Amino acid sequence: MQCSPPSREPSLLLLREQLRALVSQRCVVFAALMEQSCSSLQEIVRAIQAKLTAHTQSCEVFGSETGWIIGHYRPSGDEESILMSVAGFVWRRHHVELYFTYAHPDSYAERFDVMWDDLITSAHASAAMRYTRPLPSTIFRRRKGIQMFRDAVNFGWLGAHLQPIAKAQTLDVVGWEMLARITHLWADLDFSTEQWIPYVLNGHDSYALFLQMLDRAKALSTRIDGVYLSVNVTGKDMANPDLVSDLTSDMPAGGSLMLELTEWEDILGIRGIHEKIQAIRAAGFRIALDDFGAMHSSILVLREIRFDVIKLDMNLLRSTHPLDARILEGVVGYCKEEGIPVIAEGIEEPWLLARAREIGVEYVQGFLVDRSINREPPLDITPEKSGLMC
Repeated sequence: MQCSPPSREPSLLLLREQLRALVSQRCVVFAALMEQSCSSLQEIVRAIQAKLTAHTQSCEVFGSETGWIIGHYRPSGDEESILMSVAGFVWRRHHVELYFTYAHPDSYAERFDVMWDDLITSAHASAAMRYTRPLPSTIFRRRKGIQMFRDAVNFGWLGAHLQPIAKAQTLDVVGWEMLARITHLWADLDFSTEQWIPYVLNGHDSYALFLQMLDRAKALSTRIDGVYLSVNVTGKDMANPDLVSDLTSDMPAGGSLMLELTEWEDILGIRGIHEKIQAIRAAGFRIALDDFGAMHSSILVLREIRFDVIKLDMNLLRSTHPLDARILEGVVGYCKEEGIPVIAEGIEEPWLLARAREIGVEYVQGFLVDRSINREPPLDITPEKSGLMC
């Protein structure tokens, strides 16, 4: 797949122009991605400069605040061995992994733009390929999952796919759920959510992921007036003292956002959860209970906290156990009496849609509604009036 480099980063564009001005026809140009953003970036840049000075001629190295290191030097031997030596030196000295790639003048002559695009594409691919290797244990998988997310933020791999939510009877779209995905376009790779989301949500990066999705939702909300966007939020995120201010900061007028409280943690164990939900509503947002019937999204939670929307876990609707069927019908009936909209998730086959309609579910979500999960919603949709955001 041939894609453009991540030119949205100002510092990377600046490095590109500096390099264009400095590079000569006989220079090797290299790029490296750091494993993570690092406070000692400039120290690492100086160390690379010193190391290259000892092995090459006329070298110059630049650093970007989001982890790019780019430079050029006069060739003086086996370029790959030189850069491998530099990467090993940085790892031993600073414990930061670098992913190098280089472009030789013999291959590109004066085609700087082509060389630059290929260079950045190769560097992204080099950094991404490490995540395709099998990992020996849960500890290693956890570390790599967290690092994958951090790299995705730093290097622009993190995206927001959107899955439509529709009326069960007519399949008219009334909303979109923001789904965090890591898609590495330059390496033509889609990373499974199982590789990183569980580790991020159970670690210290959960709120960072929430903010990433929230920013994207805010940016889109003004373009799709009349249709709501929902963003997942964990119990841990709900406890963050900055949550309400982050929700309201830079929120465009007319935007319709809803938070989906996930099943990952014991919601009732969160101190001040009732007050936080009241504050969220007072700020103009609605809140849904996500994946009812899974993990901590239980009847006890439904009894103790009044939500604006209930989302049914896909396995509850699929279950053939008679007890699950009675629980499902009872919850849907209770919500209808209380005026709480219900969304059935995981509607992927016609019989599931028929089942949802039979028990009175008002809204559905899943591949049967729209198998394609878009990066952005189409702009030509005419939304139906929805009870979800009323």
